[in-house]
Amino acid sequence: MAPKDLAKAIIKAGIEFDQLTTAALRAGVDLQNTRIVELGKEKLAAEKRGAAAQQLAAVNGRRFDGALAKLAGARDHVRRGHAGRQPAAERCQMRHQIARQIIPKIIPALVSALLAGCTTAPPPATQIVEVPIYTPCVKAMPPAPAFRFDKLSLDAPPGEKVLAQASDWLLGRKYELQLEALLAGCL
Repeated sequence: MAPKDLAKAIIKAGIEFDQLTTAALRAGVDLQNTRIVELGKEKLAAEKRGAAAQQLAAVNGRRFDGALAKLAGARDHVRRGHAGRQPAAERCQMRHQIARQIIPKIIPALVSALLAGCTTAPPPATQIVEVPIYTPCVKAMPPAPAFRFDKLSLDAPPGEKVLAQASDWLLGRKYELQLEALLAGCL
């Protein structure tokens, strides 16, 4: 291939690469633009929902304020002493009417409740009370090991003493673990 043809092929390949890159970038920008449009629509919908919620809150607030105003008016009416005032004769007559209606209904219910209470007394039951009794948590101590070091004479050579201590260390460690296991059962 001639150098001139080679240069044309390189330029053509560069142009094709640039075209592919441009197409990929355009596709990415188009995707971003559609997502931005979708987000804008979602934002508008959220703003509409927020405005509706604010309107509902305002309506509920006005209803609440109205209820508070009625309550304040009722309190003022009671403070002034006007609430529920009726002439004394009417009050006595109402009390007698209420008593005539209620007493015949209350007396049989009261008598039946009292009688039912007397007949349904539970029989005395035996109650078991558990009393804790002290028992030692350690039933038996493990036997102490017979250490070789204790059997050595005072004038034993140092090497023999070191060997005895080394072998006694394992026995002592085993004894310690047995004691720890017993104590763990106590806690």
